[in-house]
Amino acid sequence: MDERIRTARAAMVAKFPYFAPMAYALTLVETRLVPTMAVDRHARLYYNPDFLATVDDRQLVGLMWHEVNHLVRDHPGRGKPFHDIDPKRTMVAADLEVNDDAEEAGVTLPEGGVYPETFRLPRGKTLEEYFALLEGKKLPDFPHGSNTGGEAPWELPPHHPDYPGTPEAALEVTRRQVAEEAQRAAEGKGRGTVPSGIRRWAEAYLNPKVDWRNLLRHAIRRAYADLSKKSRPTYARPHRRNHAYHPFVLPGTYGLRPKVAVVIDTSGSVDRELLNQALSEVKGVLRVTRKVQVYTVDAEVHTAQTVFRPEDITLLGGGGTDMGQGIHRAVQDGHTLVIVLTDGETPWPENPPPARVIIALLRDQPSWPTPWWATTVEVR
Repeated sequence: MDERIRTARAAMVAKFPYFAPMAYALTLVETRLVPTMAVDRHARLYYNPDFLATVDDRQLVGLMWHEVNHLVRDHPGRGKPFHDIDPKRTMVAADLEVNDDAEEAGVTLPEGGVYPETFRLPRGKTLEEYFALLEGKKLPDFPHGSNTGGEAPWELPPHHPDYPGTPEAALEVTRRQVAEEAQRAAEGKGRGTVPSGIRRWAEAYLNPKVDWRNLLRHAIRRAYADLSKKSRPTYARPHRRNHAYHPFVLPGTYGLRPKVAVVIDTSGSVDRELLNQALSEVKGVLRVTRKVQVYTVDAEVHTAQTVFRPEDITLLGGGGTDMGQGIHRAVQDGHTLVIVLTDGETPWPENPPPARVIIALLRDQPSWPTPWWATTVEVR
Protein backbone atom coordinates (compact mmCIF):
# COMPACT_ATOMS: atom_id res chain seq x y z
CA MET A 1 0.00 0.00 0.00
CA ASP A 2 2.88 2.37 0.77
CA GLU A 3 4.19 1.86 -2.77
CA ARG A 4 0.77 2.71 -4.21
CA ILE A 5 0.74 6.00 -2.25
CA ARG A 6 4.22 6.87 -3.55
CA THR A 7 3.14 6.14 -7.12
CA ALA A 8 0.06 8.35 -6.71
CA ARG A 9 2.24 11.14 -5.35
CA ALA A 10 4.58 10.91 -8.33
CA ALA A 11 1.63 10.96 -10.75
CA MET A 12 0.15 14.03 -9.01
CA VAL A 13 3.48 15.88 -9.15
CA ALA A 14 3.86 15.02 -12.85
CA LYS A 15 0.61 16.89 -13.53
CA PHE A 16 1.16 19.66 -10.95
CA PRO A 17 4.95 20.03 -10.70
CA TYR A 18 4.74 23.20 -8.59
CA PHE A 19 3.34 21.04 -5.77
CA ALA A 20 6.52 18.92 -5.69
CA PRO A 21 8.22 20.71 -2.73
CA MET A 22 5.21 20.11 -0.47
CA ALA A 23 4.31 16.68 -1.84
CA TYR A 24 7.80 15.30 -1.21
CA ALA A 25 7.94 16.93 2.23
CA LEU A 26 5.13 14.59 3.35
CA THR A 27 5.90 11.81 5.81
CA LEU A 28 3.62 8.83 5.04
CA VAL A 29 1.94 7.16 8.03
CA GLU A 30 -0.26 4.07 7.62
CA THR A 31 -2.85 3.76 10.38
CA ARG A 32 -6.36 2.38 10.76
CA LEU A 33 -7.14 5.10 13.32
CA VAL A 34 -7.81 7.59 10.53
CA PRO A 35 -11.13 6.90 8.75
CA THR A 36 -9.89 7.91 5.29
CA MET A 37 -6.86 10.14 4.71
CA ALA A 38 -5.67 13.30 6.43
CA VAL A 39 -2.66 15.54 6.95
CA ASP A 40 -1.51 17.17 10.18
CA ARG A 41 0.20 20.50 10.78
CA HIS A 42 3.61 18.75 10.74
CA ALA A 43 3.25 17.54 7.10
CA ARG A 44 2.44 13.93 7.92
CA LEU A 45 -0.02 12.17 5.65
CA TYR A 46 -2.11 9.55 7.50
CA TYR A 47 -3.94 6.98 5.39
CA ASN A 48 -6.15 4.00 6.17
CA PRO A 49 -5.22 1.00 3.94
CA ASP A 50 -8.78 -0.36 4.12
CA PHE A 51 -10.14 2.93 2.76
CA LEU A 52 -7.52 3.10 0.00
CA ALA A 53 -8.58 -0.36 -1.17
CA THR A 54 -11.98 1.19 -2.04
CA VAL A 55 -10.63 3.91 -4.36
CA ASP A 56 -9.13 3.55 -7.83
CA ASP A 57 -5.81 5.01 -8.96
CA ARG A 58 -7.29 8.21 -10.42
CA GLN A 59 -9.15 8.92 -7.18
CA LEU A 60 -6.00 8.28 -5.17
CA VAL A 61 -4.12 10.86 -7.25
CA GLY A 62 -7.01 13.25 -6.60
CA LEU A 63 -6.78 12.59 -2.85
CA MET A 64 -3.06 13.36 -2.88
CA TRP A 65 -3.81 16.64 -4.69
CA HIS A 66 -6.53 17.42 -2.14
CA GLU A 67 -4.37 16.76 0.96
CA VAL A 68 -1.34 18.63 -0.38
CA ASN A 69 -3.66 21.59 -1.04
CA HIS A 70 -4.64 21.65 2.65
CA LEU A 71 -1.00 22.08 3.64
CA VAL A 72 -0.08 24.49 0.86
CA ARG A 73 -2.96 26.79 1.83
CA ASP A 74 -2.03 26.46 5.53
CA HIS A 75 -5.42 25.24 6.65
CA PRO A 76 -3.95 24.02 9.99
CA GLY A 77 -2.91 27.58 10.83
CA ARG A 78 -5.74 29.52 9.20
CA GLY A 79 -8.40 27.12 10.47
CA LYS A 80 -7.40 27.16 14.15
CA PRO A 81 -9.53 30.14 15.32
CA PHE A 82 -12.56 28.80 13.41
CA HIS A 83 -12.02 25.21 14.57
CA ASP A 84 -12.33 26.42 18.16
CA ILE A 85 -15.80 27.78 17.27
CA ASP A 86 -17.17 24.98 15.06
CA PRO A 87 -14.89 22.07 14.02
CA LYS A 88 -17.30 20.52 11.53
CA ARG A 89 -18.04 23.79 9.74
CA THR A 90 -14.30 24.56 9.57
CA MET A 91 -13.51 21.19 8.00
CA VAL A 92 -16.24 21.60 5.38
CA ALA A 93 -15.11 25.19 4.63
CA ALA A 94 -11.52 24.03 4.11
CA ASP A 95 -12.66 21.27 1.75
CA LEU A 96 -14.77 23.75 -0.22
CA GLU A 97 -11.77 26.04 -0.73
CA VAL A 98 -9.81 23.10 -2.15
CA ASN A 99 -12.51 21.20 -4.03
CA ASP A 100 -13.87 24.17 -5.96
CA ASP A 101 -10.68 23.84 -8.03
CA ALA A 102 -11.05 20.11 -8.70
CA GLU A 103 -12.98 20.39 -11.98
CA GLU A 104 -10.66 23.06 -13.39
CA ALA A 105 -7.62 21.06 -12.27
CA GLY A 106 -9.01 17.94 -13.93
CA VAL A 107 -8.70 15.68 -10.88
CA THR A 108 -11.08 12.94 -9.78
CA LEU A 109 -12.08 12.70 -6.12
CA PRO A 110 -13.89 9.81 -4.41
CA GLU A 111 -17.66 10.01 -4.04
CA GLY A 112 -18.96 11.81 -0.98
CA GLY A 113 -16.80 14.92 -1.30
CA VAL A 114 -18.26 18.37 -0.77
CA TYR A 115 -18.27 21.20 -3.30
CA PRO A 116 -19.66 24.75 -3.25
CA GLU A 117 -22.59 23.56 -5.36
CA THR A 118 -23.44 21.04 -2.61
CA PHE A 119 -24.59 23.98 -0.50
CA ARG A 120 -25.57 26.30 -3.39
CA LEU A 121 -22.60 28.54 -2.67
CA PRO A 122 -20.40 30.44 -5.15
CA ARG A 123 -16.98 29.19 -6.17
CA GLY A 124 -13.72 31.02 -5.59
CA LYS A 125 -14.12 31.79 -1.89
CA THR A 126 -11.64 31.23 0.95
CA LEU A 127 -11.93 29.04 4.04
CA GLU A 128 -12.81 32.12 6.07
CA GLU A 129 -15.54 33.18 3.63
CA TYR A 130 -17.01 29.69 3.31
CA PHE A 131 -17.07 29.37 7.11
CA ALA A 132 -19.35 32.42 7.28
CA LEU A 133 -21.51 31.30 4.34
CA LEU A 134 -22.06 27.83 5.85
CA GLU A 135 -23.65 29.17 9.03
CA GLY A 136 -27.02 27.51 9.61
CA LYS A 137 -26.58 24.90 6.85
CA LYS A 138 -26.88 21.16 7.48
CA LEU A 139 -23.40 19.66 7.26
CA PRO A 140 -22.14 16.09 6.82
CA ASP A 141 -20.04 14.41 9.50
CA PHE A 142 -16.30 14.83 9.12
CA PRO A 143 -13.25 13.61 11.05
CA HIS A 144 -11.73 16.73 12.60
CA GLY A 145 -7.94 16.63 12.34
CA SER A 146 -5.30 19.32 12.58
CA ASN A 147 -5.53 19.97 8.85
CA THR A 148 -8.02 22.59 10.08
CA GLY A 149 -6.40 23.47 13.38
CA GLY A 150 -7.70 20.78 15.73
CA GLU A 151 -6.36 17.54 17.15
CA ALA A 152 -7.28 13.96 16.23
CA PRO A 153 -6.66 10.55 17.86
CA TRP A 154 -4.51 9.34 14.95
CA GLU A 155 -2.04 12.21 15.13
CA LEU A 156 1.49 11.59 16.38
CA PRO A 157 3.51 13.94 18.61
CA PRO A 158 5.71 16.45 16.74
CA HIS A 159 8.99 14.67 17.56
CA HIS A 160 7.95 11.05 17.02
CA PRO A 161 11.15 8.97 16.57
CA ASP A 162 9.85 7.02 13.55
CA TYR A 163 7.72 9.71 11.92
CA PRO A 164 9.23 13.09 12.81
CA GLY A 165 7.18 16.14 11.93
CA THR A 166 8.41 19.00 9.73
CA PRO A 167 8.97 22.27 11.63
CA GLU A 168 6.63 25.14 10.78
CA ALA A 169 9.53 27.34 9.65
CA ALA A 170 10.54 24.72 7.07
CA LEU A 171 6.94 24.43 5.89
CA GLU A 172 6.79 28.20 5.33
CA VAL A 173 9.87 27.97 3.09
CA THR A 174 8.16 25.15 1.21
CA ARG A 175 4.94 27.16 0.78
CA ARG A 176 6.90 30.03 -0.71
CA GLN A 177 8.59 27.63 -3.15
CA VAL A 178 5.19 26.30 -4.20
CA ALA A 179 3.77 29.83 -4.60
CA GLU A 180 6.70 30.97 -6.74
CA GLU A 181 6.59 27.85 -8.94
CA ALA A 182 2.79 28.11 -9.32
CA GLN A 183 3.06 31.77 -10.32
CA ARG A 184 5.74 30.95 -12.92
CA ALA A 185 3.57 28.15 -14.31
CA ALA A 186 0.53 30.46 -14.46
CA GLU A 187 2.58 33.01 -16.43
CA GLY A 188 3.53 30.34 -18.95
CA LYS A 189 7.09 30.02 -17.68
CA GLY A 190 6.66 26.57 -16.18
CA ARG A 191 4.81 23.30 -16.59
CA GLY A 192 1.54 22.19 -15.10
CA THR A 193 -2.10 23.17 -14.82
CA VAL A 194 -2.69 26.04 -12.41
CA PRO A 195 -6.36 26.36 -11.44
CA SER A 196 -7.68 29.80 -10.51
CA GLY A 197 -7.83 29.05 -6.77
CA ILE A 198 -4.11 28.29 -6.60
CA ARG A 199 -3.33 31.35 -8.75
CA ARG A 200 -5.25 33.54 -6.29
CA TRP A 201 -3.56 31.87 -3.33
CA ALA A 202 -0.06 32.31 -4.80
CA GLU A 203 -0.70 35.98 -5.58
CA ALA A 204 -2.03 36.64 -2.08
CA TYR A 205 0.82 34.69 -0.45
CA LEU A 206 3.59 36.44 -2.36
CA ASN A 207 1.94 39.89 -2.22
CA PRO A 208 0.04 39.99 1.07
CA LYS A 209 -2.39 42.87 1.55
CA VAL A 210 -2.19 43.69 5.23
CA ASP A 211 -5.03 45.67 6.76
CA TRP A 212 -2.72 48.22 8.36
CA ARG A 213 -5.65 50.23 9.75
CA ASN A 214 -6.65 47.29 11.94
CA LEU A 215 -3.00 46.69 12.89
CA LEU A 216 -2.52 50.31 13.92
CA ARG A 217 -5.83 50.44 15.78
CA HIS A 218 -5.00 47.21 17.58
CA ALA A 219 -1.49 48.40 18.51
CA ILE A 220 -2.86 51.64 19.97
CA ARG A 221 -5.66 49.95 21.88
CA ARG A 222 -3.36 47.27 23.27
CA ALA A 223 -0.79 49.84 24.42
CA TYR A 224 -3.57 52.01 25.89
CA ALA A 225 -5.05 49.02 27.75
CA ASP A 226 -1.66 47.90 29.08
CA LEU A 227 -0.87 51.37 30.40
CA SER A 228 -4.35 51.69 31.93
CA LYS A 229 -3.69 48.60 34.08
CA LYS A 230 -0.86 50.34 35.92
CA SER A 231 -1.77 51.80 39.30
CA ARG A 232 -0.35 54.01 42.03
CA PRO A 233 -0.90 53.98 45.79
CA THR A 234 -3.21 56.54 47.43
CA TYR A 235 -4.44 57.05 51.00
CA ALA A 236 -7.48 58.88 49.64
CA ARG A 237 -8.94 55.49 48.76
CA PRO A 238 -8.67 52.82 51.51
CA HIS A 239 -7.23 49.42 50.75
CA ARG A 240 -9.99 46.85 50.26
CA ARG A 241 -8.52 44.63 53.04
CA ASN A 242 -7.81 47.38 55.58
CA HIS A 243 -10.03 45.69 58.14
CA ALA A 244 -7.69 42.71 58.25
CA TYR A 245 -4.69 44.88 59.14
CA HIS A 246 -6.32 47.14 61.77
CA PRO A 247 -4.95 49.33 63.35
CA PHE A 248 -2.51 49.73 60.45
CA VAL A 249 -3.73 51.66 57.44
CA LEU A 250 -2.79 50.46 53.96
CA PRO A 251 -3.05 52.69 50.90
CA GLY A 252 -5.47 51.85 48.12
CA THR A 253 -4.64 52.26 44.46
CA TYR A 254 -5.89 54.28 41.52
CA GLY A 255 -5.49 53.59 37.84
CA LEU A 256 -3.34 55.71 35.58
CA ARG A 257 -5.10 57.11 32.54
CA PRO A 258 -2.51 57.09 29.72
CA LYS A 259 -1.49 60.47 28.39
CA VAL A 260 -1.34 60.16 24.60
CA ALA A 261 0.76 62.26 22.25
CA VAL A 262 0.92 62.22 18.45
CA VAL A 263 4.15 63.40 16.82
CA ILE A 264 3.62 64.41 13.17
CA ASP A 265 6.60 64.58 10.83
CA THR A 266 6.39 67.93 8.96
CA SER A 267 9.90 67.82 7.47
CA GLY A 268 10.67 68.63 3.85
CA SER A 269 10.69 64.92 2.87
CA VAL A 270 7.00 64.53 3.77
CA ASP A 271 4.81 65.61 0.85
CA ARG A 272 1.23 66.86 0.97
CA GLU A 273 -0.24 63.42 0.30
CA LEU A 274 1.64 61.92 3.26
CA LEU A 275 0.56 64.81 5.49
CA ASN A 276 -3.08 64.24 4.55
CA GLN A 277 -2.59 60.56 5.35
CA ALA A 278 -1.11 61.52 8.73
CA LEU A 279 -4.13 63.69 9.51
CA SER A 280 -6.50 60.83 8.69
CA GLU A 281 -4.59 58.61 11.11
CA VAL A 282 -5.01 61.20 13.88
CA LYS A 283 -8.75 60.78 13.40
CA GLY A 284 -8.36 57.05 14.03
CA VAL A 285 -6.29 57.71 17.17
CA LEU A 286 -8.98 60.06 18.50
CA ARG A 287 -11.56 57.26 18.25
CA VAL A 288 -9.56 55.41 20.90
CA THR A 289 -8.32 58.24 23.11
CA ARG A 290 -10.93 61.07 22.68
CA LYS A 291 -8.22 63.75 22.86
CA VAL A 292 -4.48 63.88 22.15
CA GLN A 293 -1.57 66.26 22.37
CA VAL A 294 -0.22 66.81 18.85
CA TYR A 295 3.36 67.90 18.18
CA THR A 296 4.42 69.00 14.69
CA VAL A 297 8.13 68.33 14.25
CA ASP A 298 10.84 68.57 11.63
CA ALA A 299 14.33 69.07 13.12
CA GLU A 300 12.64 70.76 16.10
CA VAL A 301 9.24 70.94 17.73
CA HIS A 302 7.12 73.70 16.16
CA THR A 303 3.68 73.31 17.78
CA ALA A 304 2.12 71.47 20.71
CA GLN A 305 -1.68 71.43 20.68
CA THR A 306 -4.43 69.64 22.57
CA VAL A 307 -6.63 68.27 19.80
CA PHE A 308 -10.16 66.86 19.79
CA ARG A 309 -10.48 66.65 15.99
CA PRO A 310 -7.91 66.64 13.16
CA GLU A 311 -9.25 69.92 11.74
CA ASP A 312 -7.79 71.72 14.79
CA ILE A 313 -4.18 70.85 13.89
CA THR A 314 -1.81 73.51 12.62
CA LEU A 315 1.02 71.97 10.58
CA LEU A 316 4.31 73.87 10.69
CA GLY A 317 7.74 72.74 9.52
CA GLY A 318 9.46 71.95 6.26
CA GLY A 319 13.08 71.69 7.36
CA GLY A 320 15.29 68.76 8.39
CA THR A 321 14.10 65.73 10.31
CA ASP A 322 14.59 64.47 13.86
CA MET A 323 11.60 62.67 15.34
CA GLY A 324 13.64 62.10 18.49
CA GLN A 325 13.01 65.78 19.32
CA GLY A 326 9.26 65.20 19.25
CA ILE A 327 9.48 62.01 21.33
CA HIS A 328 11.72 63.75 23.90
CA ARG A 329 9.32 66.69 24.20
CA ALA A 330 6.28 64.41 24.56
CA VAL A 331 7.97 62.41 27.31
CA GLN A 332 9.07 65.63 29.02
CA ASP A 333 5.43 66.72 29.06
CA GLY A 334 4.46 63.51 30.87
CA HIS A 335 3.01 61.44 28.02
CA THR A 336 3.11 57.69 28.45
CA LEU A 337 2.03 56.69 24.91
CA VAL A 338 3.63 58.41 21.91
CA ILE A 339 2.42 57.75 18.35
CA VAL A 340 4.83 58.97 15.65
CA LEU A 341 3.49 59.56 12.10
CA THR A 342 6.53 59.77 9.82
CA ASP A 343 8.00 58.77 6.47
CA GLY A 344 10.89 57.23 8.45
CA GLU A 345 13.63 59.44 6.98
CA THR A 346 14.85 60.38 10.44
CA PRO A 347 17.42 59.37 13.05
CA TRP A 348 16.01 57.79 16.20
CA PRO A 349 17.14 57.91 19.84
CA GLU A 350 19.57 55.09 20.60
CA ASN A 351 18.09 54.36 24.02
CA PRO A 352 14.41 53.54 24.59
CA PRO A 353 12.42 56.47 26.03
CA PRO A 354 10.39 56.00 29.26
CA ALA A 355 7.13 55.77 27.27
CA ARG A 356 5.41 53.35 24.91
CA VAL A 357 6.15 54.37 21.29
CA ILE A 358 4.21 53.34 18.18
CA ILE A 359 5.58 54.35 14.76
CA ALA A 360 3.12 54.63 11.86
CA LEU A 361 5.47 54.46 8.87
CA LEU A 362 4.01 56.44 5.97
CA ARG A 363 6.51 55.31 3.33
CA ASP A 364 8.05 51.97 2.32
CA GLN A 365 11.72 51.20 2.97
CA PRO A 366 13.07 54.37 4.56
CA SER A 367 16.83 54.95 4.71
CA TRP A 368 16.85 54.77 8.53
CA PRO A 369 15.77 51.50 10.21
CA THR A 370 13.03 51.90 12.78
CA PRO A 371 14.18 51.33 16.38
CA TRP A 372 13.85 47.96 18.11
CA TRP A 373 12.14 49.49 21.15
CA ALA A 374 9.12 50.81 19.19
CA THR A 375 6.11 49.06 17.66
CA THR A 376 6.13 49.79 13.92
CA VAL A 377 3.07 49.59 11.64
CA GLU A 378 3.59 50.18 7.92
CA VAL A 379 0.82 52.44 6.63
CA ARG A 380 0.09 51.56 3.00
